[in-house]
Amino acid sequence: GYPVEGRTRISFLRENDADPIPSAAEVEQVRAKIHDQLVPAHTLIEDVEVLAPERYNLHVKFRSITPDTPGMRTSITNNLIEFLAVKAAWGGVLYIEDVRCAIREAYDGDTGQGLDRYELDTPTLDIGLPVDAFPVLSSVSWSI
Repeated sequence: GYPVEGRTRISFLRENDADPIPSAAEVEQVRAKIHDQLVPAHTLIEDVEVLAPERYNLHVKFRSITPDTPGMRTSITNNLIEFLAVKAAWGGVLYIEDVRCAIREAYDGDTGQGLDRYELDTPTLDIGLPVDAFPVLSSVSWSI
């Protein structure tokens, strides 16, 4: 099993930040706080690990979107960021159907239009994430 029996492993994310993966300095701050204040006297400090999840860079590439407006592109990007922050789980499966649902909900507030149709180049299949990985939207590209 993982972690090793008798050990505790704590991973965390930052909420409401552009990048949810904590830096090494932030991990060290949390580690120090936990070790100083929360680790019981009968627990060895080495038995409590604190770390950031591994970053899984998600790249999304569109072949086309309709309507293709700046507001629609922004809405799609924001929907994907929100989906990952709220609904994605680390170390599991990132289902393509969930990604597609996040895209499909896009709405251009400037024009008042919803997304009529789109063609997605990548990803096209479910993505199995490594055990400690959390998906972060790294890029959205438009081959239009």
